[in-house]
Amino acid sequence: MADPLRAWRPVVAGGHAARIGGGAGSRQRGLHRGERRRGSARLADAGGPARQPLKSARGARHHRSRRLFSGLGARRTGRSRDPGLRGVDRSRRAEGVPFVSSPGPRFRGGRGGRGGGGIVVGEIPFGKRLLWLLAAAAIQSVYIPASQATSGGIAPKLPFEPLPTNPVWVIPYYFTFLFWAFGIYWALFKLDDRAFRVAIAAALLVVSIGAATFVLFPTYVDLPLVSGADVFSALLRFVQLTGGTHAALPSGHNYVSMLIAAFGVHYAPRWRWLWSLIMALISVSTVLTGQHYILDALTGLALGWLGFRFGLWQAARKNAGA
Repeated sequence: MADPLRAWRPVVAGGHAARIGGGAGSRQRGLHRGERRRGSARLADAGGPARQPLKSARGARHHRSRRLFSGLGARRTGRSRDPGLRGVDRSRRAEGVPFVSSPGPRFRGGRGGRGGGGIVVGEIPFGKRLLWLLAAAAIQSVYIPASQATSGGIAPKLPFEPLPTNPVWVIPYYFTFLFWAFGIYWALFKLDDRAFRVAIAAALLVVSIGAATFVLFPTYVDLPLVSGADVFSALLRFVQLTGGTHAALPSGHNYVSMLIAAFGVHYAPRWRWLWSLIMALISVSTVLTGQHYILDALTGLALGWLGFRFGLWQAARKNAGA
């Protein structure tokens, strides 16, 4: 009896490519969704494993979000770690039965399966990741002397500014640092190699532009007088005391937070509402605490988003040249 799979024998590379035919003259091209469905159905008829396709774009986003937060990445299972054989099960390959899997998340990092294995983040070791993040933090630390010691410059406020100050907004202002801690943890333990390269390229560009602007184009904020006796007013006075008046544009609170939120929107779109809410609270808090003007916040948001797009472009360029 003829092999029902001989006429259609895909070999998935990265979950996206197929080899059509079995001879030397076979050619490669991308698998579209219909082909994946037909291949899955034929495998089911032949007794092989079949993976049901996601039924909707919403289901695909949900699947990708679950993989992201449960530990994105290649798991230590029986799957091959060879990039050219990703998505091909070893045991099924040994039996000569092809295995078709739907494309997974673009970037994956992850945790070992049951029984141990630990966290798998790729070939870039933890120490090297930490050094790259420390390099970005060192560049950003230019803000500290720039905000305290710089004199002169301009106050980039609009005609209707400053807006009324509300000390309650110091709470989301402080929350920013927790959001940054989440971003650092994500970069160190959850992103695979390619995603980490996107993150570090974006971060280095953003903090370098920010630091250069602080030094070469000094700006300042006329801090409001906070006279309340409540705890929020006390916290806001502490921010004013430690933060200085200069290095206002672009807002570091906004461009670092925007960089993290852009990753969230891109790789976990199901939680887009959460990333948007976080960024709205952080941006408004920088203005309503009197720490920044509106232009400071807007330029910070734009810089963070452009930095993220640069990171994606840089990764795609290197991948194409590899």
